[in-house]
Amino acid sequence: MIHRQENAEIDFLREENRQLKEAIAASWPLPLQWRLSVRQVRAVQTLLSADTICWERLALAAYGSDYPPKNAINAFIFVLRRKMQPFGMHITSLRQFGYALEDRKKWIIDLEPNNKKRINGR
Repeated sequence: MIHRQENAEIDFLREENRQLKEAIAASWPLPLQWRLSVRQVRAVQTLLSADTICWERLALAAYGSDYPPKNAINAFIFVLRRKMQPFGMHITSLRQFGYALEDRKKWIIDLEPNNKKRINGR
């Protein structure tokens, strides 16, 4: 019985580690003019990494394995939305699932480091 519990815990930790690596791997250079905190940068980069992001993955990327309750994540996203709105970036809520970044593919192109059309601050 103990052996099964240990194996289940190891499997859980491996999956958590995989998710963390995946969240960290997605890395786009974000303009300094956005004045984002480290957590906000991680959240935006995670939103850029896939069409839809469950709230747990976003929380894991922003806070690590000791992330706060869902209502604190909702407040975090509220602040992030207000901060990103002047730059034209909009985060959409997906009821009972998580979040998505509107025009994600356009943002990926705009944020490419070698994009010569890249606008200052965006």
